[in-house]
Amino acid sequence: MVYSDRPVLKNPLNWLEGTLVSVDGGVVITLPSGEVLSVQPDGSYQTRPAGTAGEYEVAERAGTDLIFRPGGQIHVVATRG
Repeated sequence: MVYSDRPVLKNPLNWLEGTLVSVDGGVVITLPSGEVLSVQPDGSYQTRPAGTAGEYEVAERAGTDLIFRPGGQIHVVATRG
């Protein structure tokens, strides 16, 4: 599984590798380094240590997209593969 390195429609051609891992309440994206994707309220991406599964790291599935709700904001991350 892979994810876009920017919120949907900003740069849909630039993809980074990651794996979806089910956690209580949704899924997290685990990177090859073992870190997890963390989507910030402004839509920017950061990483957190393996095992982190807070409000900025857990997404819900919506078809092939993931919906993150950090800090009450909504950000869609496109997936493929």
